[in-house]
Amino acid sequence: MTGATQGQDYYICSASLGTNLGSQRHAIKNLDALAPGGGTGPVDGDEEAFDFANANNLNQEYHLVGVWTSDLNGGGQLTVYRDGVKQGSRTTTFTPRDINDINNWLGRSNWTADSYLHGDYNEFRIYRGAMNDAAVSDSFAAGPDVGPGEAALEITDITHNKNDDTFTLTFSSLPGRFYYVFSSTDLVDFSNEVEDLRSTGLETTAGPFANPAPGSSRIFFRVNEE
Repeated sequence: MTGATQGQDYYICSASLGTNLGSQRHAIKNLDALAPGGGTGPVDGDEEAFDFANANNLNQEYHLVGVWTSDLNGGGQLTVYRDGVKQGSRTTTFTPRDINDINNWLGRSNWTADSYLHGDYNEFRIYRGAMNDAAVSDSFAAGPDVGPGEAALEITDITHNKNDDTFTLTFSSLPGRFYYVFSSTDLVDFSNEVEDLRSTGLETTAGPFANPAPGSSRIFFRVNEE
């Protein structure tokens, strides 16, 4: 169930604005005067939000980063990234030191009318220091860490048939799992789904499938596990 109260101090990351899956929000608020971290920002209860718009597609992973830094004068800056790309930033009148965090929830809201996320988390990280653009880009490119007891997903072979311009891709897999193959020409936009298939054992082969970017001088593939 969702929460039955209202937020006083918070940092929220919302996957949608109401029922609009194409709009997202990161927002902060400071209403509780208690500041365990020693913050000196104003306690005014004004929500400071950063909204941005991106399409959300089912069965696709997204990499989201929120970086909240201090300006050393009581305020700060909130910067938001998606899939390694900066969406923008805004100044803030207070910092994380002002937050009295009681509920720390993933996929759940403090507001009664809100529903669950209806999604899965592959990985969640909190950093002690602030990430810059390069660090966020590197994190997105590296993908999630391998969980305990899991085998690393690795593309082991890629074959290109020049005669009919098709690719065949082989990757490590786990029996019974479902996999999605995506392509990109810039290592940023992996929204183009090439194929989806169920594993055939500890190794699975996708294809042959048509070149998803004919004429391009380079192409990259990514495999996601459901």
